[in-house]
Amino acid sequence: MLKISQVDEREIFKICLEYWAKLVAELYEEIQQLPVMELPLLNLGAGGMLPSASGNVALRKNFYTEILSRLRVVMIERMVKPEEVCLLPTSPM
Repeated sequence: MLKISQVDEREIFKICLEYWAKLVAELYEEIQQLPVMELPLLNLGAGGMLPSASGNVALRKNFYTEILSRLRVVMIERMVKPEEVCLLPTSPM
């Protein structure tokens, strides 16, 4: 999906963007639904598991860590650039 997101076709990118937005929203919602007592200062890096009264809770977010990091780079590369950044000098100064 990351490779498809890098295709230089605007409509394909928009479809991918919808998918990524849904995935990220689901991951965010998963964190929001955890009881506050199970979030020890948001230290969520302990092997993808959170301690809880009923055992350990696996977080989907941790499965997608590398993918989301690479997605961030793709999104930054695909961002619309401000006009002043896109303009190239036409003559040497």
